[in-house]
Amino acid sequence: MDCEGRVWRAHWGGHRITCFSLHGEWLGVIPMPMPQVTSSVFGNSALSTLHITTAVRNPDFAEHPLAGVLFRIFTPTTGFASPPFVD
Repeated sequence: MDCEGRVWRAHWGGHRITCFSLHGEWLGVIPMPMPQVTSSVFGNSALSTLHITTAVRNPDFAEHPLAGVLFRIFTPTTGFASPPFVD
């Protein structure tokens, strides 16, 4: 989620990240150059960079040479810090 309550969803097998409003309205898509998009999280000191993880499954690196790569996308919005996990 970002600071405005929008959800940024990774689509396994979908080649994209989709942004939804707090009320579930579709707001936009970030296309990705491979199908297995696994997760996204806001990071950097300003929490304005969306870090996107991808996976390699039955890799065809000729077709998807960036499969398994970590991406950074700079955004006009920010996320929020999660509290640290304490066991």
